Amino acid sequence: MNLALFSMVMDIVIVVLLVGTIYFAYALSKQLRVFRQSRAEFESLLMQLTKQINTANDAIDHMQESADTHGQKLDRLIHEGQTLADELKMINDTSNSLANRLEGAASTARKQKPMSSAAEMSVDDMPTSRSNADEDSFGSFAIRDREADDDGADMAFADEAEDEDLGNFHSQAERELFTALKRKG
Repeated sequence: MNLALFSMVMDIVIVVLLVGTIYFAYALSKQLRVFRQSRAEFESLLMQLTKQINTANDAIDHMQESADTHGQKLDRLIHEGQTLADELKMINDTSNSLANRLEGAASTARKQKPMSSAAEMSVDDMPTSRSNADEDSFGSFAIRDREADDDGADMAFADEAEDEDLGNFHSQAERELFTALKRKG
């Protein structure tokens, strides 16, 4: 009986293991079915994500091209601006140097031939050519208004000395240059 009992116990153990196997197979089948359904949704989500990534890559490429184009234009404008700034600095330095030379020459001329004021000098009093007599009286510098010389007009600086714009200048040479340019314009 021992053998019959052992055989029966073994049959019961095998039946219990078969029931457990059937239960796990059923649960696995159910999970596989859910996985297949989720897989279709996951594939759809993955396709949308791929499309979005491709769209983002296209947008990044377009932005890169646009940035390169605008960057080149901006570099050109910066280079032109720097060139113009350099030119303006050179013009400013040159004009300052010229103004200093003009002021020095005017003060030298004033020291050589004292006058009450350059504003009282008429255009006819100014030298029109560079002769030795002119260089003796005004040094080597003289402001000459060719237009006034050509017209033969006798205009006095005193009328324009009352102009309120003349008070904004730092030196007599600047005032004289402004007056000459204003008459010409």
